[in-house]
Amino acid sequence: MKYLFYFVITVICLDQTYAQIAAIQIDNENTLWLGIDNAVTVAVEGYSCNSIFLTTDNGTITGEKGHYIIRPDKPTTK
Repeated sequence: MKYLFYFVITVICLDQTYAQIAAIQIDNENTLWLGIDNAVTVAVEGYSCNSIFLTTDNGTITGEKGHYIIRPDKPTTK
């Protein structure tokens, strides 16, 4: 009986699971450096590169079509 319960719960959870897969790659290093331009490539599953829009509350982001330049203003641990 408990196996039937686990099966039903699994089927219900699989039916209601949604996820969006995004990939962010820092092109030169694995750290974003303060005061310099950091090249970043971004891709999101199911969307064209023209549809991606990035925002930040720490610095500036410029670029388009999946290739961006991020310039952080202050250090953070997040």
